[in-house]
Amino acid sequence: MKRTSTRGYGYYAGKGTTTAILDSIVDLDTLQASRFARDLAALLTADSQYSEIIYEIETNPAQLIPLRQEAGKLYDRLRTQITTADIRNQLNERIVSLPDDFEDLTEQITNRAKIVNKPAPKWRADDFSGQQHSSEDKKGRVVLLDFWYRACPWCIRSMPMIEEVARYFKDKPVSVLGVNTDREQADALFVIERTNPPYVNIRGRDLIKKFDITSYPTFIIIDKNGLVRSVLIGYEPKLSERIIGIIENLL
Repeated sequence: MKRTSTRGYGYYAGKGTTTAILDSIVDLDTLQASRFARDLAALLTADSQYSEIIYEIETNPAQLIPLRQEAGKLYDRLRTQITTADIRNQLNERIVSLPDDFEDLTEQITNRAKIVNKPAPKWRADDFSGQQHSSEDKKGRVVLLDFWYRACPWCIRSMPMIEEVARYFKDKPVSVLGVNTDREQADALFVIERTNPPYVNIRGRDLIKKFDITSYPTFIIIDKNGLVRSVLIGYEPKLSERIIGIIENLL
């Protein structure tokens, strides 16, 4: 099956074609189906545990090396347990990708260390109604900056969670700001007008270098004294809970 799609916005505007091929159909007997379900459940459980390990490393980078070893053992233990060929292939892909995963994670931790517990860069930017906002305006408040752009699916998927955070702290000294980095204002407005978030979005392309943003979405939490206290990168299912917990500890 071939499908052609057109994107009229963002960095990757243009036409693209994808082809999906049904390679084969396999009938499984009851025993094979049971083994497949068992092996898949084991792999998914390991994936969940791996996510917890990554979260723990991000929370406590000093544990990177022992937790790296724990992650390796987590998947190694499945080598003798999983017998279904397709699931074994997926397991092997995860094992092969571990070094690259931890190389990226180490780089992220190194970059975060450059700004965490240090004064946040001073900034000034307009929102999409023309009102100006700045770091000076936010003194005495905890600030959450959510860096996003239209063509980033994980950015868009995170937005309802950022809305939860904004509503949770509605009457507290907390400022939630979406920091849009699209080149074209129309791209930002396309999202903002359709989602109508309960927090302000600012034009933030000038803030990318200030905060050394290289991945999206990136969430930066600044305390009442203007110190960067946390940098979170990427979408996760419990994102709102995690951010709320960090901010509550800063109030």
